[in-house]
Amino acid sequence: MAKSEIVKAGSFAALAPIEGDLGLQDIVNINMGGSGVDPSMLDRVKVPSGGGLAWEVPTLEGETEPKKELVGVIVGIQNIRSYYAREYTGGNEPPDCSSRDGIFGEPASDSAEGYGGRCSACPMSAWKSGKNGGQACSQRKLLLLLQEDSMLPIVVNVPPTSLRELDQFLLRLTAKKLPFFKAVVALKLVKEKSSGGIDYARIAPSFVRVLDEGEAKSAQALYAGLRSVFGHVAQETASQGTF
Repeated sequence: MAKSEIVKAGSFAALAPIEGDLGLQDIVNINMGGSGVDPSMLDRVKVPSGGGLAWEVPTLEGETEPKKELVGVIVGIQNIRSYYAREYTGGNEPPDCSSRDGIFGEPASDSAEGYGGRCSACPMSAWKSGKNGGQACSQRKLLLLLQEDSMLPIVVNVPPTSLRELDQFLLRLTAKKLPFFKAVVALKLVKEKSSGGIDYARIAPSFVRVLDEGEAKSAQALYAGLRSVFGHVAQETASQGTF
């Protein structure tokens, strides 16, 4: 069965007309005690290591569920960068310089002088400045992906190895005069091998269908409302090394 048949019009919970007395904001206020949604608490998904081909998506039970593809509507995109002067060892160790928009870098308060400024002019963003001919300053994208059974999006981390294909896909949407928040997309994983013989997974995006008029109107409103929230997600992710 084709994806377009599975993800049919009207299947997205967050994009459906509000029925009854409780809307999304009402439910957020009830469950969060009026404090709103802390963007750092949004569920996050990343490309598995070692060439794994299944996404691990958090469930209501607090576990993870493997999925061969993520299908949903992108309601936000953010470019981020992070640079470590020493080799990154994991955890929440903050980078020496980070960028929440991929354009301007912000040095950590305890970093050595000389970091920060326009990323395109920084030698750490040049190819071959890092290991294996890559960039010393890691460039990534964060996607807010709204799945059909959820009222809130998940954050999908797009690594450097998947950026080019994702950008090409977004350009194809642009060629059709289609904003990303008006399309249902699928994100699969395909196995690749680096020049050094290391297996890794690459995101392969594909188009599923255009949202109908009612869904598109709701998606555009959600995109506008989440822009400020996504900025906080990007800032926390880039500055704290949380991926």
